Amino acid sequence: MPTDSPLFTVVMPCLNEEGAIGRAVESLADDYFLENGEMLVVDGGSTDRTAEVVRGLAGRYPVRLLHNPDRLQAYGLNIGVKEARGRYIVRADAHCLYPPQYIRRCLAMLEREDVYNAGGVMDPVGETTAQKAIALAMRHPVGVGDAKFHLGNFTGYAEGAYVGAFKREVFDLVGPYDPKAHPNEDSELNIRIVKSGRKIYLDGSLKVRYFPRSSFGRLFSQYLKYGRGRG
Repeated sequence: MPTDSPLFTVVMPCLNEEGAIGRAVESLADDYFLENGEMLVVDGGSTDRTAEVVRGLAGRYPVRLLHNPDRLQAYGLNIGVKEARGRYIVRADAHCLYPPQYIRRCLAMLEREDVYNAGGVMDPVGETTAQKAIALAMRHPVGVGDAKFHLGNFTGYAEGAYVGAFKREVFDLVGPYDPKAHPNEDSELNIRIVKSGRKIYLDGSLKVRYFPRSSFGRLFSQYLKYGRGRG
């Protein structure tokens, strides 16, 4: 188990993720995590069994459950960063599965002096027919444009990485996540990192399995919010 000063802190905001969060946590909880890290799950007021699932995980892993009274993901991320004890912040989503050695590989990229955010690519996968169709669109340039962390065919300095891991001091240098940019707080933070002269590194071989919305109606609502946030 990690000491009182873990090397890294995983910050995972969530809301009503009872069916996914257990798999997400366990995909990150390898020996490297158990020896060097901690995890803060920041719940935005789930009305399902998410909190119960997390409390069960806390009995096996160094996981703490925190409350986000403002619900929005950006607020949850900022709560987690503030409470984190690690030198590095690993930002994680609850509806993903992470590849073997994910955290170790992200932190290895952060050893570059000029890199302050590092990570892999989103690899959309579906379990239902609708999810599979949505995942196919999210892997194609017609669906997602030319974003390198979506297409997965690039390794090097980039405009962003999926979720990502950070040198903790970057939040002191460029500021926290901006709730006004919801739900594009990740992209907005990356813009500030790059504008500050610091770098983001993307490893196209590091693929995070992402489970998209389960219906086209929920997808429409999600992307309407993305469009407003971009604007």
